[in-house]
Amino acid sequence: MEALEPWVAHEDVARPFDRFTWLDDCGSCLVALKREAAERPRLLLCLKTACDRVCVTAEYLAEILESGHELEELCYVRDDWVREVFVVADDALWPPARWWSLTLAEEERRMGKSVRLRTRRLRSSAWPMSTTPTKLARTR
Repeated sequence: MEALEPWVAHEDVARPFDRFTWLDDCGSCLVALKREAAERPRLLLCLKTACDRVCVTAEYLAEILESGHELEELCYVRDDWVREVFVVADDALWPPARWWSLTLAEEERRMGKSVRLRTRRLRSSAWPMSTTPTKLARTR
């Protein structure tokens, strides 16, 4: 049964994530994330940043952290930083999308573009520079 209060993944690395799960930057949370990504790769997590809300799949977040990248490399807004990481309740990205930014979606809506879901690449992106949400090529 799902607990009805927030908990951090390092408290029980074997416990399945639920809508009250939070993660911090400790090794035990990474172990729990890797386990969860193997079991439910499309589980959606939110990176609450100072300026944005970025959603990523558990599989993608685990890949990024395992490869030694920083969470801030997933931010869309230049010089933004991650404040919290938690499970998004009852929501998902449509495959094959693994990354989404609220700020980018709002910018595209204002410009009259259709909002696209993306499969994002770090640093070696093949996207046009104006829409690549990486530290090297931001639109903000």
